[in-house]
Amino acid sequence: MRLSSDAPGAIYNALIRAMSLITIALNQLNEFADDTMVALGSDAYLASLMVYRCAKQAGIGDALDAQLDDLAKRFARKSAAFTEKPATAASAK
Repeated sequence: MRLSSDAPGAIYNALIRAMSLITIALNQLNEFADDTMVALGSDAYLASLMVYRCAKQAGIGDALDAQLDDLAKRFARKSAAFTEKPATAASAK
């Protein structure tokens, strides 16, 4: 069987169409994965905030003070964070 002169171009076009469909599918999958990561991050943040609030209200003793201080920094309100002055190179010495 002999191939016509259009055969290489037809094969090329078919491959381009097939790769385009694969690319579209992969892009959708990537978007779904990104959405999932955002949702998981949000869920993890909310769970951590709940644990922090419970620990803070329970007044769990000295054993967790350092950890509560770290969490307090993480969950500090934005307005409080803006009032703090950043450390300068001179004050860091």
